[in-house]
Parts: sequence; structure tokens; C-alpha cells
Amino acid sequence: EAVGNLILPFTLLYREEKLASAMLLYGFYYLGVMPFVVVGVARFSFVDGLWICVPGALVALAATVFQVARRHQLKRSQQLIGPDKRLYDETWSCMLTEDYDGELLNLQSLADEIQVARDSTYSRQFQRKTQTSEFNRGSSRRLSSFSVSCDHGGVGIPDTIDVDRPVISLDQLYAQATAMDLVLKQKVTEWARDGFFPTVKQAPGSPALSATSDGANNNVLASIVTENSFGRPTTPVFVKWEAAERDDSLRNSIKWATVKSTERAIEKAVRTYGNDVSRLLDVVRQSIVFSSVSHITTALRGILQDPGVRIVRVKNRLDPRYDSWTTAGYRDLVVNLRVVNDETLRLGVETHVCELQLIHVRFAEMKHDEGHKRYVQFRNLRGM
Repeated sequence: EAVGNLILPFTLLYREEKLASAMLLYGFYYLGVMPFVVVGVARFSFVDGLWICVPGALVALAATVFQVARRHQLKRSQQLIGPDKRLYDETWSCMLTEDYDGELLNLQSLADEIQVARDSTYSRQFQRKTQTSEFNRGSSRRLSSFSVSCDHGGVGIPDTIDVDRPVISLDQLYAQATAMDLVLKQKVTEWARDGFFPTVKQAPGSPALSATSDGANNNVLASIVTENSFGRPTTPVFVKWEAAERDDSLRNSIKWATVKSTERAIEKAVRTYGNDVSRLLDVVRQSIVFSSVSHITTALRGILQDPGVRIVRVKNRLDPRYDSWTTAGYRDLVVNLRVVNDETLRLGVETHVCELQLIHVRFAEMKHDEGHKRYVQFRNLRGM
């Protein structure tokens, strides 16, 4: 009986997503094993054996109800984002049809080449390696006294990763994120030569064009007008960085991504990563919008060749092999990276992994508040 009683608490503690399976195991243990032990071995009466079955029957019934409800939730989630996914899939089909120059294949080849060369072991938030105080005094290397990357009373060795010491504190992760947020904003502008950034509102007097045309030589790229839930037209606008760099009004209109909320970080760590905060690689994130796939490929190659960047992982959702169900049809290319330069070494945050999304304008223009709310519901129903 003690063995059976341990099944549920250990499952709840370590593998919450396996709860239903554990409940079934717990139930069948009491239904199939315990009666035999009680009646056959311990020589209890048959009635006592039946009473022993009651807890197992109740748990098995609860597990069955849980499984049925879960399947119903998954079906609801698919119905919820069905219209959005169909629009995304239609857009993707158009892109595949119009890819006469093989731009998607070129991007796929580069992304595969980068990812193959990466060790998945490093796709986590790690701390610096440390050394003893005695060694520190004899070392000529400049060491940071900033504590966000160090613990155990040691002093961190710059530009090192200790794979045996992942970040285990959400407080530490957010201390690093606070320092890295501005650093990443500065870096993305270096890779946005052909890129655009979303704006808070339409810049007065700015030229606009359809997302289906080539906007490489225009200052502002505006999507096709859509309607929000109130029936009012909304026009997502993206300003080219080359123009924003020279124009304060354009630059001030850029809508930068913010640090991930602690509520969502905790939710994701618990639901998806089994309470492992070191696997949160998107606390600091930014995005760049491009008018063509070839510009995305150029930007990815620029990031790869940047001496101040360590690419950790590439997720190419613009790959025809990608199953877009998990993202409700939405596609982009995601780069997880570390920025290693004088500033991050001084701050002691060069170990922090950030996320950069490279987005084709056709997908960027379709992102809106109502659709995001539906995606959040979809994500919650699926327990993502």
C-alpha cells in the first residue's frame, strides 16, 4: 500500500504532465494488485478485498474523466484558432507558390547548417565558471564583481559557461534580463539594415504600401488594412530602421518588445519545463520584420558572422517541414543567442540567452490583439 500511495505525490512533484497516467496506474494497482495481496497473501476476507478496491476504482474513474475532459479541451483549442490558422496557412501557401528563386530553400539550408553545428546542451541559461580567491589574485584577467552571474561566493570567469551550474533562480534570471534588455535593442539595430520595426502608430505623412509588394526602398511598410473586433480599420505599420536612424519621430514611434512578464515566465516554466527556469530563453526578446525571405537569410548570416554573438539555437518555422499546429499556423525564424562584448562582460551577463524573431511581413501584418488573445486561450487549453 505504501508503494501505491507514493505514486501520486511523486508524480505531482516531478512530472505534473503525467498526472492522468499516474492516476490510472494508481487505480489499477488498487484494483488488480491489492485485492490479491489482501485476500490471497494476508488472508483477509473477500469483503475486505472489495473495500480495498474502492479507492482504486474512484481514482481510475477520476483519471478517465480527466482524460476525456483533456481531449475535449484539445478539440476546443483547435476549433478556437482554426480561422487564424487557415489564414496563416493560406499566406504560407502563397509564399511557397511564389518562391521562384528558392529563397526558402536557401534559408532552410543556412538554418540547418547553423543548427547542426550547435550543441543542444547549451540551450539553457547557465552561470559563469568560478575560481577561488587565491587564483583570482594571481590572474591577470579582468573579473566582474556584478553578482547576477555568480553564486556560491565565487567570482565568475568572463566568457565562460559552466554547464553543471544552470540558473535556478527566477530572480537571478530577471536581474540579468534587466541588464540585457537595452543591450539586445542596440544589437538588433545592427542587423536591421534591410529590416523594419513595428510602430506604435502611423507616422504622419509617411508613405505606405501593401505588404505584398517590395518595400525594401521605402521608409515605412504598412500592411493591408484589416478590421478589429469593434469593426474599426487597423493598419499595422512597420518603419525601416535606416529611415528611423535619421528621423527622431520615426525612431520614437518604434514599439520595442518588453521583457517577458514574470507571470508568463512562471506559467511557462511550470507547464512546459517542469519548473526548470534555466530553459526560459525568451525573457529578453526582440523582433525584426523583413519584406522578403532573402533579407531574412541575409540578416541570419550577419548574426552568424557577428564576432560579438554566440548563437545557441535556431528554430526555423519558415521551413516547409515545420508542423505549424503548435504555433496555430504562425511562422517565423527564431534565433536564441548570447551577446558577448565589453558591455556584457563588464555587467557579467554575457551568459544570458536572448531571443530574436526574424519575421516576414506577411506574417507580421496578420498579428493583432484579438488573434493573440485567441492564441493565449489556445495555449492555455493545451497547457503550453
